[in-house]
Amino acid sequence: QTKAVKIKRLKQQLIPSITGINPTPDVLREVFSLSPKNGGLGIINPSETADMEYQFSLQINSSLIDAIVENNVESFHPKADVIHKAKLKCKAAKKRAQEELSSCSKELGRQIALGSEKGASS
Repeated sequence: QTKAVKIKRLKQQLIPSITGINPTPDVLREVFSLSPKNGGLGIINPSETADMEYQFSLQINSSLIDAIVENNVESFHPKADVIHKAKLKCKAAKKRAQEELSSCSKELGRQIALGSEKGASS
């Protein structure tokens, strides 16, 4: 199956079966992708994260891949600075996603805030 087909199934079948909301508006889809701590359901949106995660994986694992290809695993040294930069980029991307959600309706924003409080306390 292609990426588009999987995303379509996720949006049209899985999420409505969990939430009872069909069709699922894009704003709610974004809310559902938030962690429970932040008022969401933690259902990631692969269309938004896959490319970024792939690039981070390449950056973090490039030295290990080179060591394996060269059959010289003893020369492998994890690049802490690359790992740290990838983590920072990931956090920044998540922050941007949450800022985008601030454009939702007042009522939905209130529900997200309440869900966030509940998620943080459980």
